[in-house]
Amino acid sequence: MQQPQDPYVFAVQLFYLAASAVVFALMLVQLVLASRKEREGVFNTWLKWIGPIFLVQVLVTIAAVIFLFAGAIKEEDVRVVLGQWILVFLAVGAFPGGLLVEQRARGSRKSSRWSWFFTVAVATITVLAISMVWILAVSGFISEKPQTFLDELAKSIPGLIILVPIAILAAPVEEAIFRLGMQGQLMALEKRGWCPKWATLVIPSTIWALGHAGVVTPHGLKEFQIFLVGLVLGVVYRRHGFGACVAVHLGLNCGALLLVPLEMYLFRS
Repeated sequence: MQQPQDPYVFAVQLFYLAASAVVFALMLVQLVLASRKEREGVFNTWLKWIGPIFLVQVLVTIAAVIFLFAGAIKEEDVRVVLGQWILVFLAVGAFPGGLLVEQRARGSRKSSRWSWFFTVAVATITVLAISMVWILAVSGFISEKPQTFLDELAKSIPGLIILVPIAILAAPVEEAIFRLGMQGQLMALEKRGWCPKWATLVIPSTIWALGHAGVVTPHGLKEFQIFLVGLVLGVVYRRHGFGACVAVHLGLNCGALLLVPLEMYLFRS
């Protein structure tokens, strides 16, 4: 997330973190209320994810501190890395309960491996196309995009060493909160007739988009792009679950890193 630049950015990102904390709490409740057998069923899967997530975050944090003392990156960049620990802890805490909710819904979700790969491929191309169209469209009437920590980090090798793992880590962390946790819980409510289908897509996408406020002005432009991407990820989650969402999100972030030079050129020229 960006450092707050104005009251709007501060307010919506505070709401973003608050919503993430609520998901964390609800998923813990789900886990506590589950049977021992159900908890054992998700524990091994949780361990497979938590190790790499924590390892990457620890290595990125150590590298950021070293680069800071070497003068290769700014103090603001290190604060962003440290701030990511909040989302990491919330995601890791929400993950078991989210897996439990998904496990209960898995019986009604039938798909082949071919269908999984096809959906991931099409969805990844779609979200990258949305991002490309957004860059080309918005750069046409915005002459200067505010400098963000992403732009700063992309300018140097030490910065890229920090930026690439952050982009990779964002996929499982954000999907654990907003698709596995939030959308999964809303879909459970949908089954009971307490939540309309459209809300299971719109609510997580909207809140996730708010976490990207402050990237461009006027406000709402970047949020709208992320909202559309969130809808695609929501559809993928409904069809194939958490793993497919992480794959698409990872493809998006890796593709976005390749688009950074183009974006910087268009917004600066």
